[in-house]
Amino acid sequence: MARRVGVAVSVVEPGPIDTDAVRKTDWARVFAGAGPYERVLRQYVDNAAAGQGALLGLPAAQTAAEVASAIADLLASADPPFRCQTSAGARLLVARKLADVDGSAAAAVIGRWLDAAPPGPGE
Repeated sequence: MARRVGVAVSVVEPGPIDTDAVRKTDWARVFAGAGPYERVLRQYVDNAAAGQGALLGLPAAQTAAEVASAIADLLASADPPFRCQTSAGARLLVARKLADVDGSAAAAVIGRWLDAAPPGPGE
C-alpha cells in the first residue's frame, strides 16, 4: 500500500496470547473485588480452566514468541499491511468481529462460555 507521507502504520491483532499474566493472577483477590459480578466471573474463569484455556469459539492461544516472530516479520516487510493478525485463529476472530456490526453474535458466544460452567453455590 502506498504511503502518502512515507510512514507505514500497522495494527497488530494477535488474539489470545499464552502468558504468565493469567497463570500468575491472584484470582482470590480478583474474585473478592468483583462484587456482584463474582459469580459470573468465577463461571467464566472456571470454564476457561476446564478447557485448559480454550473457550468455545475462541482459538487456541499463541505463545508470546510466536506473536513476536509475526511482528518481526511485519517490521521486515517492504510493504506491511495496515492490519496484521498473527495467526489463523486471530484472523478468524477479526473476521467475526467485522461481520458482527451490532455485537449480537459476540454476546451469544460469550453467553455460551458462561452457560458451559456449572451453576454457582445455591443455584
